[in-house]
Amino acid sequence: EKHEDAPIENRFVVGPAKIEANVPAGESEVVFVDLENRTGRTETFVVTFEDFKASQDANQTVELLGEERSATSLKSYLSVEKTSYTLFHGDRVRVPVTISIPAEETAGGKFGSVVVSAYPVTEGLDGEVETGAVVVGRVASLLFVTVPGEIIHSANTESFRIAKNASVFFVAPVEFQVAYKNSGTT
Repeated sequence: EKHEDAPIENRFVVGPAKIEANVPAGESEVVFVDLENRTGRTETFVVTFEDFKASQDANQTVELLGEERSATSLKSYLSVEKTSYTLFHGDRVRVPVTISIPAEETAGGKFGSVVVSAYPVTEGLDGEVETGAVVVGRVASLLFVTVPGEIIHSANTESFRIAKNASVFFVAPVEFQVAYKNSGTT
């Protein structure tokens, strides 16, 4: 899909940021990730999958794990028919992502991400594609999949405190930090 009036923002947009799905063991479901090029140039976008886990850093919500598999791994259950898209500025594509849960999978939460990486397409004066050092942008859409069955819901508040350990306040609102530990299966 082409959007002629797309503003040049030197970025690309991936969404939604979070996708939730219930997929029974032995079944599949297709979800969609939208990708729009607003970089002002032609880019090649590559789709990959990574697991993630909750970050121990209060300033970072999740941590993508790269090649590492998590205890609640979803990445090997994800697939796309096409892993690479070359889009001109303003082009938008809806990427179908298939979630296939094996029949023997246990009930509970499975977590992964669809990672979209952007590579600029550059051509020399002779029309040949040039290579060189490039900055690769990466954006992830998080997938929260529940495999139905006997699920344990259990969590505890680990800490509740004022952000930055402040004790004197000059402006409102006062920011708080809450840390939870999930000890359940979803």
